[in-house]
Amino acid sequence: MELPKNFDERHWWILVGIAGALIATASAPVKFVPGFAIGLGLLFFGVGQWQDHPIVTSRSQGVITTKYPWHPTVLGVILSIIGGVLFAFGVFRLVIG
Repeated sequence: MELPKNFDERHWWILVGIAGALIATASAPVKFVPGFAIGLGLLFFGVGQWQDHPIVTSRSQGVITTKYPWHPTVLGVILSIIGGVLFAFGVFRLVIG
């Protein structure tokens, strides 16, 4: 499987969200709580970072540049914190049992 040709590697938060969704989906049917929590944590964190990295397009001397600077929003930070807590809970349950 390869990434689309127009995919920009600066979009790491999308990959984190997709990985989280896949892990949570795979863990749900077998009722694997640590895996489900880790997956949801990655999903929430990825969506929170996606919210915090808006597209900024600028034009200077005829050159158009696109950037994704980090501009924190309340929703993005809350989702990232929830994701971090869920990920930590999942890892704790995986290690401790």
